[in-house]
Amino acid sequence: MRWCGAATGRTRASSTHAPRNWPARDTADTASRAKDDFIAMMNHEIRTPMNGVLGLVEVFENTPLNPDQSQMLGMIQDSASALLQILDDLLDYSKIKAG
Repeated sequence: MRWCGAATGRTRASSTHAPRNWPARDTADTASRAKDDFIAMMNHEIRTPMNGVLGLVEVFENTPLNPDQSQMLGMIQDSASALLQILDDLLDYSKIKAG
């Protein structure tokens, strides 16, 4: 009989332990979704002005530039393009995490 009582006690302990973890899991899931949504939103918020920079670079390329200006404009374009690639990667990651 003692053995049966011990088994029943363990069963009750594990069944009462599981529901206590549900709110923590739900909170973690909600926080993870909020983080992914934030990354996606910030990605778009940064992408818009970065595309504006690239557009202005393209306009300036069609104006007369000395070699130094042309080189600096190329560096701006390369940097902005690299940042856009990073943003694309972040957006892809957040989409994968979101499912």
